[in-house]
Amino acid sequence: SEVVRSREEASGPVLLFVALDDCDAIATAMSVMGLLKADLVRYEVVPVVDHVQLADRFKEMAKPAEPRSAVCINCGGRVDLERLLSLETVEDEALKVFVLDSSRPFHLNNIESTRVQLFDDAVEPVDQSSLPLCGYEDAYGFVEVEMEEESAGSDVEEAEDDVVFGSDIEYESEANEMDGIHGRSKSKKRHSSRKKEKTKKRARQQVEVDSDMRRRAYDYYSSCHVATPSALVSYLLSMDLKKENPTLLWLATVGIADHFIFGKSTNESYEESASLLKGQLERFYNEQEAQTGSKPYDSNSQSLRSSLDAGEVIQHVDEPRLELLRHWNLFDAVLYSTYMCSKLSTWRQTGRRRVLEFLASLGIPIRVAQQRWQHLSRESRSVLEDPSLERTLGRLGLDDFHRDGFVKTKGGYKASVSAVDVVLAVASTLEVDHSEGRCSVPGENVWESLFWKAYDILGAALGDVTLERGMDLASTMQRLLVQVGGQVIDQRAFVSSGTFRYAVLRDGQYQEAVRHPLAITRLAHFLMDALEAQGEKSKPFLIIAPLTEKGTWLAVAVTRASTYNDFGLRFRTAAAKNGTKIVDHGFYPHIVEVADGQETEFVRFLHDVMG
Repeated sequence: SEVVRSREEASGPVLLFVALDDCDAIATAMSVMGLLKADLVRYEVVPVVDHVQLADRFKEMAKPAEPRSAVCINCGGRVDLERLLSLETVEDEALKVFVLDSSRPFHLNNIESTRVQLFDDAVEPVDQSSLPLCGYEDAYGFVEVEMEEESAGSDVEEAEDDVVFGSDIEYESEANEMDGIHGRSKSKKRHSSRKKEKTKKRARQQVEVDSDMRRRAYDYYSSCHVATPSALVSYLLSMDLKKENPTLLWLATVGIADHFIFGKSTNESYEESASLLKGQLERFYNEQEAQTGSKPYDSNSQSLRSSLDAGEVIQHVDEPRLELLRHWNLFDAVLYSTYMCSKLSTWRQTGRRRVLEFLASLGIPIRVAQQRWQHLSRESRSVLEDPSLERTLGRLGLDDFHRDGFVKTKGGYKASVSAVDVVLAVASTLEVDHSEGRCSVPGENVWESLFWKAYDILGAALGDVTLERGMDLASTMQRLLVQVGGQVIDQRAFVSSGTFRYAVLRDGQYQEAVRHPLAITRLAHFLMDALEAQGEKSKPFLIIAPLTEKGTWLAVAVTRASTYNDFGLRFRTAAAKNGTKIVDHGFYPHIVEVADGQETEFVRFLHDVMG
């Protein structure tokens, strides 16, 4: 409501700056657009690839468009927006920037700013007195701690030198003036010595206080993590405004699925969010039944479907962890599921035998399992829901084979798509250039075109050719992901370097498959899961892959969602130590580009920093 009321006298639109390669951001943008449409408020969507482009596009559009306000979706929260966007140069001080960003922590200057307003998912307001002081970080939240600690001793020495220099002059002056009066001279010397010690003590205390405050700021910005999906926060806002509907609910399910697929949320936080949305779905169904006297799945009932495309219904399901099951066959879904693959090593011959064993336990012949899922009989499709399956799953180590999920259906089983399927289709569209059939290299025109293709997929109706094309693309990327991951593990093409593992993908066979941060992120999480399933210790994983056309290397570091990912600060510290040139890639600090030829030295210094 504040976004709507802000600068009502302004003639321009609300500017929606949307992180370009983020499915949750696109879902959130669609949700916010729906809320603005309901209030008849004009808006303009501006996809942005990184903070530099965010600043450039804002400066281009802020003055001529005379916008009501600006909204940053999954971008801007971690940087000093007043400084980045040069808000002090914007003549109209009433123009505000609203931030709906799941990345944490927020930049301290954003928290204190009167021109930047943050949407936070915290239950209780943040106690600002508990936060560190501003001023120790740069505009991107980087705090130089080690350099400061190394120079702390020299700072004290400099302070001491100043004191000694001053007291020496004072002592000599007094001595000359008193012309040999030794008693008074000794007394003056003792007084000067005590004064010098007090000044030295104050200098040491000041350096210690400053070092402590700098360390607090460093620890604050090291606590990098991802909070509640922005699409879910947007849905909660719609509830506060009494404007929630099934379409916004579906977008929220896509947001939580995105965080789950890309390792941004823990199993517990995902289940908590899914439970909340399940409750909302049940409320819609109960309201519909009360209004129409029929069940939500009754063909005569239209109230729930009216907010979606004609005949579409959202369902909560106990979903097997087989990505894209509804869009290919059961055999491939089991073989290329990242969950099944990491547990059973399905890229190996022994793993394939275990897949056949799994299908045999279901009572499904291989020829049937290789038919399109939609062509199987209802009886065959229902075997994955059989309670007796739990025994087989336990024997294979697949105890968490099912999870809460959400499916959009049309005409019963004639057409359906899960929230996870949609996320993979959107991500694959952003990863791959359709026209050339290969992974895209970041470039402004290419990226913007892919953004709108991904946007169309998210908004497409079931059966739409755009959605089907996205699913086919997702199936291709799913196979590549498992194939590349299997090769990395079997060839031991990674190094276990103390506190983390890393792989440098130099071979040409890897380059076409993984040159996008979304693909590399999924690959890194798959490698972590597969190595842990083989008994290896859990460690963060860093993947470095070439961006040939740009002449740089893309470095992506992932950790478990239950731990902070402080690689962003580590990257910058390592680069500062050896002079490596790095630049941010996108909006996450743990994704950077490294200059060609410096990638090996960069990893070596990173190991020293992490150690």
